[in-house]
Amino acid sequence: MPIPAKGEIDAYIEHLLWAFKFFSPVFKGKSFSRLYIGGGTANLLSSLQLEKLLGGLFKNFSFSANGRKTFQHNPNTASFSNFRVLRKFGFNSLSFGVQSIHPSVLRLNNRYYQDGGSALQAIARAKEAGFDDINVDLIAGLAGDDIDGFKKSFSRLIKLLPYNITVHGLIPDVDYLAEKLKMDSRRYFTRHYPGLIKKLLPFMLDLSARSGYLPDSSDPFRWQWDFRSNKQLSIGPGPECEVDDEYFDCVFGLGLFSKSYIPKVMEYRQVSLPANNDPSGKVYAARRYAAKEAMVRFVVGKFARENKISMQEFTRIFGMKLEEAFPYALRALEFLEAVSRENEFYVFNFNKPEHRYLYALFFSYEQQQPGKKTGHSFLK
Repeated sequence: MPIPAKGEIDAYIEHLLWAFKFFSPVFKGKSFSRLYIGGGTANLLSSLQLEKLLGGLFKNFSFSANGRKTFQHNPNTASFSNFRVLRKFGFNSLSFGVQSIHPSVLRLNNRYYQDGGSALQAIARAKEAGFDDINVDLIAGLAGDDIDGFKKSFSRLIKLLPYNITVHGLIPDVDYLAEKLKMDSRRYFTRHYPGLIKKLLPFMLDLSARSGYLPDSSDPFRWQWDFRSNKQLSIGPGPECEVDDEYFDCVFGLGLFSKSYIPKVMEYRQVSLPANNDPSGKVYAARRYAAKEAMVRFVVGKFARENKISMQEFTRIFGMKLEEAFPYALRALEFLEAVSRENEFYVFNFNKPEHRYLYALFFSYEQQQPGKKTGHSFLK
């Protein structure tokens, strides 16, 4: 993929600066608690371009002094001069998409612009610039990587003591499976990936514990694990920003394909660049909030991360009980002995990775059949 010319980047910055000015009156007197800048474009900015962009952003919007301000960085383009600019504007959190420290693996996965050494140097530079809240991402299951290779990546990164290491399980599309992994989806999701995690997870849990990191889960059927340092941050966001509640917080996004939403009202996103950088042009796609759809997304999100749903949390968010919202889905899963109640939780029995998706279909089906009763005998 060719890198945009400087003139194209400057033009995009001008579009964003125009958008800042256009939308700022709407948020007059309001203060945002969190700020996140990510995606590939941000990593192409020089320090002067970055300072110009952030100058316009902070001139038009207000942000909480103790709020989390995160910048997602490609390790290969991270520079000390950019870090200084970020610190100048109060950024206190960095996230690096490392994925692997092995050059051959990175090249095979089209990250030809990155090498393992740059990732290690970027983390060291970030600490030198005063960042303590540093996250690094790794991917388990990449083509060209193996168990020993991933273990080396994890071991090298944990020695640098970032605040958090996020390990993502690879979720490949059909083309990637065929071209890179040379297998079909059934083999990958039912045999290859579960076998890989079965061998990697105990290693990660053991090494992280010995290195002073706390895992968020030991569930082998997940697709993401966070290993967070048990050391207190000396520089970083305040405790008010440890919780990001998408069901109650408004989000305002700017930039191509950015997403915004007003909880329980609507969500919208920018889908194209307007002519002449005029943000008043019709470039947004919006849809109204649908309560049952949001409930299904909540359930699916929980299934992706863990095996239980808090009844109290569901009621707090949606104003009704889980069994009131999905009576037939729960009764069907109870009949299959796939769910049980433990204190204030519904606990689901995911004996296989695919159970997370199969069980979610019960909730999705009920959401698409409002008011209809199933004819299955075990639900009568």
